[in-house]
Amino acid sequence: MKVLAYLREPRLEATRVAFAFQGVRLSRGELLERALQFAQAMQARGLRPGDRVGLLMDNPAIHVTSLLGLSQAGAMGVAVQASWLQQFGSGPFARLGLSWLVHDRRDAATLQLPPSCQAVSAREVFAPHSAEGLAATGYQAFDSSQPWLLSMSSGTTGEPKCVVTSQSAFIASLQMGEQFQAEDRVVLFLEHSMYWALANACRALWAGAEVVFQPPSILPAQLLQLLQAAQTTVLVLSADAASKMANFLLDFPGQGPSLRLSRVIVGGGRVSSRVLEVLREQWGAKVVVLYGSTEMGPMAVWRQNAEGGGDHDANRLAIFEGVEAQVVDGLAHPLSPLEVGFLRLRSAAMFSGYMDEDGQLPQQAPDWFYPGDMASFTTGGHLELHGRADHVLNLGGLKVDPERVEQTIALQPGVADVAITVATMGVAEVPVLVGVVVLKPGHAIGSLRDHCAKHLPAAHCPAYWLCVPALPRNLAGKLQRQAVASMVRIEPNS
Repeated sequence: MKVLAYLREPRLEATRVAFAFQGVRLSRGELLERALQFAQAMQARGLRPGDRVGLLMDNPAIHVTSLLGLSQAGAMGVAVQASWLQQFGSGPFARLGLSWLVHDRRDAATLQLPPSCQAVSAREVFAPHSAEGLAATGYQAFDSSQPWLLSMSSGTTGEPKCVVTSQSAFIASLQMGEQFQAEDRVVLFLEHSMYWALANACRALWAGAEVVFQPPSILPAQLLQLLQAAQTTVLVLSADAASKMANFLLDFPGQGPSLRLSRVIVGGGRVSSRVLEVLREQWGAKVVVLYGSTEMGPMAVWRQNAEGGGDHDANRLAIFEGVEAQVVDGLAHPLSPLEVGFLRLRSAAMFSGYMDEDGQLPQQAPDWFYPGDMASFTTGGHLELHGRADHVLNLGGLKVDPERVEQTIALQPGVADVAITVATMGVAEVPVLVGVVVLKPGHAIGSLRDHCAKHLPAAHCPAYWLCVPALPRNLAGKLQRQAVASMVRIEPNS
């Protein structure tokens, strides 16, 4: 089944508002008809099933509408970000094999596109005359298990990796996760997460809820005003944005309007139990922290104890129905409960694979996906995370999850950003923890030492501290840990 057909299936009022963005509102009927118009108008220009279509759009509602149209035509959508072009040039996109670039940008003519790629203005595609007389146009049959969406996901190195998803896997992912109700008014406050934004928008559309898109280029105080003006009942935001919002609420108590949200859905990473507590107490909302990856579909597992508890509870996960999870050793042998190993997952929502450097798409989806997490099963059947396999720090046999330490330090009012790394000391090269921090004006390291001694085990407290103007992060905001480690050097005693 095609995604567009899947979303058109429910018997909901066509006049019900579906999407809103910067004052423009689209009803459910308008959005679905515009998606079909997009497919027809692009086919009239020569679009064929299997063509790769880049979408470079500042308006996320148009972006979603275009992707739904491509699902009807059997073409493949590629979420293109101008920031990638600005940083890497046309090189990474020459490998994508784009036949088309549909855009809503005035500066599209200045972009260095591959010669085989034809640029089309979204304004022209969605013009009323663009699909006239095309209603009877037929489409070739195609397999919905074939690649449909190619999303650029950035790893810790900053280099984009191309994640390929089929329509059938995407539809399966919509049936998992936190579901919406018809009466919900959902605000999506997301950046660098077009795949998750698309999934949440489609899940809300399926339920008949209204979605308000708001790219996170505004300050926390402005977001609070937006939430009140939109009469928001459900807020969906990234883990990083949730932490920043919690810090704002702690720094400026009583500021902003009074809100009563039913749910706050946080995704894209782990957050501390203190952040969950602040959001829950401030808004009286159920706070749900989702954890997953683009490769497994949007959020394959969820944090069960998001309603409260300590940091230990905040790292326990329950598996979504339809997702199979195992903890295995280095030889892929399943481990017993309480044994720490590598997490692997599989489900009908799993991605098709990665596009290779030559632009070739995967021939067969992987049987299991390894997200890179160390984990163990509890005796009660839940998963407990023990940090990223490539991030865990080794202190002479003691394993330290830097993210847990960073979450604790980040809640201090004087901390703007923080990273934990390891360095060696002396001729014996003894490994020690180092805290690399960006401090707000008027704050010093001394309070951080006291805070860590109070809230962390002694072995997890940094032995050394380094203040820096900024931490190295990639375009998606992810910490580049290798670059952080290279910033730290402990000179031996003379």
